[in-house]
Amino acid sequence: MDFVNCLSQLQQSEGDSAVFQVPDNWGQGRALFGGIAAALALQYLSGWVTEGIRLRSLTVSFVAPLVPGDAIATRRLLRQGKSVVQAQVELSQQGQIALVLLASFGVARPSVVQRKAAQQAAIPAEPTGLTLPDSAVVPEFTRHFDYRISHGGLPFSGVQSVDFGGFVRFRQPAQQSNKACSLMQLLALIDAWPPATLPWLTSPAPASTLCWTLELLTDHLEAAADDWWSYLAQIDSAADGYGHIQAKVHDKHGTLVALSRQTVALFG
Repeated sequence: MDFVNCLSQLQQSEGDSAVFQVPDNWGQGRALFGGIAAALALQYLSGWVTEGIRLRSLTVSFVAPLVPGDAIATRRLLRQGKSVVQAQVELSQQGQIALVLLASFGVARPSVVQRKAAQQAAIPAEPTGLTLPDSAVVPEFTRHFDYRISHGGLPFSGVQSVDFGGFVRFRQPAQQSNKACSLMQLLALIDAWPPATLPWLTSPAPASTLCWTLELLTDHLEAAADDWWSYLAQIDSAADGYGHIQAKVHDKHGTLVALSRQTVALFG
């Protein structure tokens, strides 16, 4: 199942729960790739929120693995104020909550505080960098993306750099090219990156994201999902089997579009 068809299962705007099928070609170890799981939750929520009020931030807790088969999405409006909406989505399977997404939507308001994010250089048409090897230790879902790693090293290469990242894009069928990237696709592009702590390891070991927070600086994305997107993460701290990582995401024009922060559990 491709990304678009997977998300189309949860495009309905009626009701507060829906059954959907977890695809079997987006694996990340024994679980569904977290980026598409979060995108499914956001997709289900997006059709329920009034147009004109845009997503400002979201927090995702990955509680348990989602495996191929039936699952249930449940959404709930927590509060609707004059300018801000808070809402929640849960994805569950076999009676177990697997993912919880909390989202904050807000309308634009006049403010004397106006500070644009610094612009960086546009991404070259063909950026250079390392690519992920085609091996059994590379998760299945990564075959849906192209990577160019220009900061840090490959996962499990023993490169101990606090910086990690480079460029990523969707591998999409030609008929989907040149369409503006959706917020759901952006979630997948960002979460497609391995944790910045994995290059420190010298042999394969499991790692999983416990909590992921994403701040969206715009809802008007000016690049396609199969354009190159810049991702640069920095390890703030790592100890006791946990890592704390922040990252910035820019589009092909050099515009900062998102800020990411994740807490990662390490088993190596």
